[in-house]
Amino acid sequence: MKKIFKIALTAILCCLTLATISTLAACKCEHEWSDWTTLIAATCDSEGVMTRSCSKCGNIENKNEPALGHAYGEWVTLVAATCETSGVMARSCDKCGNTEIKKADALGHEEVTDVAIEATCANTGKTEGKHCSRCGKILVEQKEVPALEHRNFKHSEDTATCVAGGFITHTCEDCGYAYMEPTAAKGHDYDTAVVVPATCTTDGYTVKTCKVCGHEEKTNPTAATGHLQTSEVVVNATCTANGYKKTVCQDCRTVVSEEVLLATGHKNENGICLICGEDISTKGLEYLDGAEENTLIVVGIGTATDKNIIIPAVYNGKKVVVIGNNCFSDKNIVSIDIPDSVTSIGERAFYNCSSLTSITLPNSVTSIGESAFRDCSSLASITIPDSVTIIGSFAFRDCSGLTSITISDSVTSIGERAFYGCSSLTSITIPNSVTSIGNYAFYGCSSLTSITIPDSVTSIGSEAFSDCDKLRQYENGIYYVDGWVVDTNSSIVKASIKEGTRGIADRVFLNCKSLTSITIPNSVTSIGNIAFDGCSGLTNVTIGNGVKSIGEYAFGACSSLKYNEYNNALYLGNKDNPYVVLISVKNENITSCEINEKTKIIYCSAFYNCSSLTNIKIPNSVTSIGYYAFYDCRSLTSITIPDSVTSIGKEAFSGCTILKAVNYKGTAEQWNKISIDWGNDYLTNAKRNYIK
Repeated sequence: MKKIFKIALTAILCCLTLATISTLAACKCEHEWSDWTTLIAATCDSEGVMTRSCSKCGNIENKNEPALGHAYGEWVTLVAATCETSGVMARSCDKCGNTEIKKADALGHEEVTDVAIEATCANTGKTEGKHCSRCGKILVEQKEVPALEHRNFKHSEDTATCVAGGFITHTCEDCGYAYMEPTAAKGHDYDTAVVVPATCTTDGYTVKTCKVCGHEEKTNPTAATGHLQTSEVVVNATCTANGYKKTVCQDCRTVVSEEVLLATGHKNENGICLICGEDISTKGLEYLDGAEENTLIVVGIGTATDKNIIIPAVYNGKKVVVIGNNCFSDKNIVSIDIPDSVTSIGERAFYNCSSLTSITLPNSVTSIGESAFRDCSSLASITIPDSVTIIGSFAFRDCSGLTSITISDSVTSIGERAFYGCSSLTSITIPNSVTSIGNYAFYGCSSLTSITIPDSVTSIGSEAFSDCDKLRQYENGIYYVDGWVVDTNSSIVKASIKEGTRGIADRVFLNCKSLTSITIPNSVTSIGNIAFDGCSGLTNVTIGNGVKSIGEYAFGACSSLKYNEYNNALYLGNKDNPYVVLISVKNENITSCEINEKTKIIYCSAFYNCSSLTNIKIPNSVTSIGYYAFYDCRSLTSITIPDSVTSIGKEAFSGCTILKAVNYKGTAEQWNKISIDWGNDYLTNAKRNYIK
């Protein structure tokens, strides 16, 4: 087909060429030819034809264009040649796609020698062989060589014992192969049996011993007899050395049991051991002479290095009666024994003894000074003896480790801040002997959950129980602790103290300027100092009939207060008895005043500076005459006091310079029982007429 195409194309080209030549020959034009253009495109294996024409005469001129020739790519394997067979390869023209095919020669084998393996006693061998590394074909096959037999054995023996078998080992000297042949145990060869008798602690038996290995075979056991006969050896303990008690077997002398008798330790009484009589008091303490002859005051730790201090009752023939101010303050002591000769513990005596854990106060101690045990943070408990009447201010302040305290029923007063900051104290019982609790006495006792305040208490100081949140009970703007009002909300407007309340502490309603009215029930017997002072908006006060005492300036600066009037005086009370408390006279210029027969209390400064008052009769209902009640009544010559009066405040009759007669409606014995505070010399020195 390709040949036919080539012949036809050649003929066409010849005709065109002849036509062109004849035309050119006939034409005498000076031709202006166009560019050559392809008439028939050349291929890889055939020529093409190009043509051009004259723009003047239109003649055409043609010429041949050479064949392009093939542009073959790389040879590609169609069928890969192997070691024994030929392969096929092909390539294609990138222009026309024509394909050429050719044969690829067989590769031939790549021969590898397989090494011969020598036969051993246990393993077969192989002859030398060959294989192709390319196709894996075995060219020369390896033949198996049979294994050799074990021929040369060496023999060794592990000898059997009395109880264990032995063995013989057979080892091939050619290859090392080995196997073992067991041999039987020989058994024991015993000597003559020996009898071992039982003792106190060991069993008896009959024993045979092997002559070869020493093995013992025990038969016919008999139990140990035990310690049949014993005796005790005792060495008593002393104060400083341990003793012991031993039980010894009389047959074998073995110690059957042993008990250590611990040293008893000294039993101190006033610096002398009651057991051994030794002087065990701390040496090196510093002393000064006391106020009385042959007495001493402990004033410092001196050269003593003991942490457990024992104070003697007598030192150098003189009686130790006082622990002085600052005596052991800031010292690293752990415990202290105080003799029963000591009557007084001075101020700050144990201040900041932060390691002090134990102290015993003897019944001889009557007073505990201010800040005596302040900041003893490790002190956990203490008992106040029966001899103490007053717990001084700050006495146990900030004893943060104090968890319990026992207050004897001889104590009458708990001083200001006595237990301030005792944050570990959980409960306390105040005995019936206590009549007053000082300002801030239990302030900051944050763990305190219960307290018993007896009926004997007539006054509680300002903020005595502040920051005792677990103890205080809040109700309608008022804080209560065991029947006492101890604090209030400063913005309270109307206050009604609940029935059953026994007292109102000092300063509870101080400067409550929003307070307009207060109702105090019959159960309240005591109203504290400055309780309502500065309540400028207070207009109405109801005081129950049970009140027995009202503190100094309890209603001071209550400028809006409405009073009940009777004769020349102003009163506070209740609906049934408007005249419970005589607060003040209407003016200082009165010459006489009839006190209402239902009045119970004459308030402090009630007749202050009534310089024209000459005499006054106090009715049988009155129980208390307050501070400065008749202060500076310079014209007062006589007064009648009933046996119902139990207390007269400080300077109640101070300045009554011409008071000559006191008419007392009772006996001398009853008069002596009245609590008369200081500054009342004009009263007590006046002539007393008992007119019962």
